[in-house]
Amino acid sequence: MKNKILLPLILIHFVACDYPLFTAGETKVPELAISATFTADSVLRVKVEPVVNAFTNQPEMLQIEKVKVIDRRTDQEFLLHPESDSSSVYTSAGVIPAAADVITIEAYVKGIDNPVTASDTVPEGKPFFRLVETRLTACKPYGFDDDIYVRPSAVFRFMPNQKKQVSYYEFFVKVTEYGAGATLSYREIERVYLETTSSLITAEDYYPSNPAVDELGPLSLLFKCKDVNDSITIDFSYDTSFIGDLDSLYVPDHDLRIELREVSYSYYRYMTTYYCQKYAIDGNYIYGMPAPVTVYSNVENGAGIFAAYNSLSTTFYVKAKGIRPQ
Repeated sequence: MKNKILLPLILIHFVACDYPLFTAGETKVPELAISATFTADSVLRVKVEPVVNAFTNQPEMLQIEKVKVIDRRTDQEFLLHPESDSSSVYTSAGVIPAAADVITIEAYVKGIDNPVTASDTVPEGKPFFRLVETRLTACKPYGFDDDIYVRPSAVFRFMPNQKKQVSYYEFFVKVTEYGAGATLSYREIERVYLETTSSLITAEDYYPSNPAVDELGPLSLLFKCKDVNDSITIDFSYDTSFIGDLDSLYVPDHDLRIELREVSYSYYRYMTTYYCQKYAIDGNYIYGMPAPVTVYSNVENGAGIFAAYNSLSTTFYVKAKGIRPQ
């Protein structure tokens, strides 16, 4: 009988040792966090603020003395100042990065010799793309019940950056619905959850596999291209409202706004590890909770992300469509 009880206790002991325990008695020095994703031809805005560990008992905060950016191509330096309505967002009307610019940010803290710093390069080109087709599909959520919903999808094609051996991309979709007859009212533009069958994306570590707890998918899709000399085709499905019954289902007229970004390596690493962390927290119906994931940071002597992208967005009008589920 003792052996039967001892084995579960040993297993519980080893499982419990996988993760460290934190107490409020631990002392953690506050650090400065930098947060910005920036693009060409837009004024640079950066969030800079002190942060402390959630489990620390040290109330001390850092005092920011100055924040500056350096354009490494021209060696020009610019001081950033807090915006009038936000003490933590720093900007300057004269700082508008251009494609291929290498931008460094330095934040100086009172009493600390080394600045908190980060650098990134703005991708050179805008990724031009065209919409190939739109479709409509009736779906059953994992086949667990008889509920049926309708999900619109689309396909676009683009030519990746030929100047780089490896290039990184992200795209997201915003939808503005105009209603179907008098049934649905106007819905403001918003980002929608995405799914895809494109192997470039589903092969990425961050892309969730069923049956993940978060069934809705990510709000953007990231992927990389290596040594690609031809155009790339990407499919995706997205969320809208729908009306109807088991005999016929409809989606309303809507604007489909697609934004495709070429992003830096730091941007790609930050977003993909962020999604990995998110799905690790959400867990999985079958496999349970995976190991913790650390979100990537390119900030030295601090925390956060300072990452660049270049983008192109286009809006397509999609007429109301209906299907008869089989």
